[in-house]
Amino acid sequence: MLSSRDSRSNSALAQESCCACFARFISVLFALAVVLFAVLGVATIVIDGAIRVQEDIQLYEIGARQVEARVKIIVKSLSLALPEAFLTTVSEKLMESAKLALSSAVGGLLGYAGKVVFELVMLGLYATWLLSYNGLVENDSTMKMHPVVTLLAVTFFGFVWGPTGMLLSVPMMTYLKAVLLAEYVPAGYRDPLLILIEGDRRAPRRRRLLPCPTRKTLPEQQSQPVFLEHHHCRVTSLPYLLIPCGVVLTMVKSPHRHLHHHHYLHRRHHRHLITSSIATGHNLYERDIRKDWPQ
Repeated sequence: MLSSRDSRSNSALAQESCCACFARFISVLFALAVVLFAVLGVATIVIDGAIRVQEDIQLYEIGARQVEARVKIIVKSLSLALPEAFLTTVSEKLMESAKLALSSAVGGLLGYAGKVVFELVMLGLYATWLLSYNGLVENDSTMKMHPVVTLLAVTFFGFVWGPTGMLLSVPMMTYLKAVLLAEYVPAGYRDPLLILIEGDRRAPRRRRLLPCPTRKTLPEQQSQPVFLEHHHCRVTSLPYLLIPCGVVLTMVKSPHRHLHHHHYLHRRHHRHLITSSIATGHNLYERDIRKDWPQ
C-alpha cells in the first residue's frame, strides 16, 4: 500500500501533466487559427485587388491610349525626316512590347508575393512556437530535440513538400526518436542518431543508464547496488521504477563521470536502503521511505 504522501505526489504529477497537455493543445489551436486567418487575409486582399482591377479596366485602357498618343507625338517631334507610317508602326510595336512586359511583371510579382507572405507567416509562427513557454522542444524530456535540428527538419521538409512538410516535420522527427528509443534498435545505429537529434554527446549513456520503457520492479535483496544518476532519475527512469524493500540504492552525485568507475565514485556516493514495503521512483527523495546507509 502506498502512503497518503505517495498518493498526493502522484495526483500532483497527474494534474501537472494534464495542465501541460491542455496548455499545449491550446497553443496548437492558437497557432492553427493564426495561420488560417493569415492565409484567409492574404487571399482576401488578392481577390479584392483583382476585382477592383477588373472593374476599373476601362480607366487603365484610356490611360494606356493617352500614353501611346504622347509617345507618338514625342517620336514625331524628334525625327521629322522619317515617314509618318514608319513612326506610327514603331511606336505601336513599342507600346505593345511595354504592355506585355508590364503585364508579365505584375503577374509574376503577384504570384510570388503570395508565396513570400505565406512563407514569412509560417516562419514567424514556427519561431514563436519553438521559443514559447509551452513549445515542443523542452529540456530534460524523453522527446528532447535540439532546436537547430528541429529548424533544419522544418526547413528541409518545407522545401520538399511545402507547407504540408513544415507542419509534418516535427511529428516525423518525434516518431523517428520514438523508434530509436525502442529496445530492438542496435546501439551502433541508435547512438549516433541520438547525438544528432539531441545535440548532446551524453545522450546514449543517459539512455543506457537504466532503460525503463515500461514499468518494472527491481528484484528484492539484490546483490549489487543499483546505480542511479540524479539528473537521469529526475528525467526518465523514476516514473517507471518500482523499488521493493531491501534494495541498496546508490545515488551518484557526479553526473559528468562515467558510472562504471565504481572505485572512484564510492567516495562521492550517498547510499540508501529502501525501508518501506514498496516505493515508486517519484518518492525516492522522501526521508520517510529510506534511511542512510553507511559509506
